[in-house]
Amino acid sequence: REITRILIRLFHLLQKNGRKSHRYEKKTVFDILGVVYEYTGLIKQKKIA
Repeated sequence: REITRILIRLFHLLQKNGRKSHRYEKKTVFDILGVVYEYTGLIKQKKIA
């Protein structure tokens, strides 16, 4: 369930990013995936702790 929520969020971020790309520095998929990766890492650390 957590994974699907993250993927949906990622999809929305990518959609929003596509619209705003002319205004802001465009984030690549890898930038966003990096954020998601860090986020999932934090969740795992909290579960372990």
